Amino acid sequence: MQRSVEERSARLAAAEERCYALEHEVDGLMQRLQAAEAKLQRQAEAEAASSSEVLQQRVADLEGQIRTAHVAQQQAEQARTRADEELVALRAEVATVRRQLADAHSVDSGDLQRRLKDVTDMLYLKQTQLERLAADKAAQQLALERDLQHARSEAQQVKRRATIDRSMHGVAAADESMVPMAHLGDAYQRLANNNRVGGAVKAGAQLIDSTANQVVLVLRQYPAGRLVIFAYILGLHLFIYILLHRLQHKAFRAEMAADALQRDARI
Repeated sequence: MQRSVEERSARLAAAEERCYALEHEVDGLMQRLQAAEAKLQRQAEAEAASSSEVLQQRVADLEGQIRTAHVAQQQAEQARTRADEELVALRAEVATVRRQLADAHSVDSGDLQRRLKDVTDMLYLKQTQLERLAADKAAQQLALERDLQHARSEAQQVKRRATIDRSMHGVAAADESMVPMAHLGDAYQRLANNNRVGGAVKAGAQLIDSTANQVVLVLRQYPAGRLVIFAYILGLHLFIYILLHRLQHKAFRAEMAADALQRDARI
């Protein structure tokens, strides 16, 4: 009986060592989480100098850490499952020891009671450690997912800001590339300096410049606008071509009718 209890105690000690190893693994994962949070803090301070590519890389790193944490969590869950099975087996052995204690009157009941109490305490301690391990894993998972979501939102914000910057750069480039009407030469200068029509000429030139600038901006930023303008110009040319063709046909018919009338008059 004494030997059986000692063997069970040794098995409990081995299970406790595995539990401590799992705790060390959780501590290592928490340190990695703290390092990732510190890295995110440093990168957030340097956000003004970062680009969307750097944030995408950070998102990829966090996703890798999430996958690593998932693997570690699965391993810990497997270890917990094995430990739970060992707990069930140990509980069965404790029940067997209790029955043996009730049946064996020749064995020192005090020593068996003490060892039974030690085994029960170790079982409760192991169960508490496993529950704490599961809670730490869940907290780490939530923290990593929160950091990943934050990094993705930052990447989207940087992407939107980059799009706005490119749009503003396109507007500035359109303004710089536009040649104003004032560069037409001496003819424009004479008209603009004329006392009678100078104001109207300048106002018209400014209106033409602003309209051309807006049209260029629309054509640069909106591909659908370019397609509409192209379709409009093509349709206008086709309409003019058809109209000229009909007018030419009518003129030809009128000419033929006039020739026929002249021939009839001669006859």
